[in-house]
Amino acid sequence: MNSSNPPSSPPERRRPRRRALMAGLVVHSAGRFSFPCTIKDISDTGIRILFAAGSAVPSQIEVINRSGGQVYHCDVVWTTNTAAGLKFRATYDMKELPPELEFLRRFR
Repeated sequence: MNSSNPPSSPPERRRPRRRALMAGLVVHSAGRFSFPCTIKDISDTGIRILFAAGSAVPSQIEVINRSGGQVYHCDVVWTTNTAAGLKFRATYDMKELPPELEFLRRFR
């Protein structure tokens, strides 16, 4: 399997997730591409997002939680045509982004 393409089916979940239903925005490729999503579930280690069919989801993305003002820097664990399971690499407050993620401020 190519490391840039995540698995296409959800693996067995290891951590319980809480239902969230929050507005989000997926951003990737240093801000060149973005699309809206819904943050469906959240846990201490990751989130599940829903999005429109046909959205391109690379192996690493940022998800902006528009409801709470957080940015999740994530690895994509699995994808389907309209959903993805993401593992947190880091979580940031939109007000305190590291220099390499400053480009995300334009998506507020």
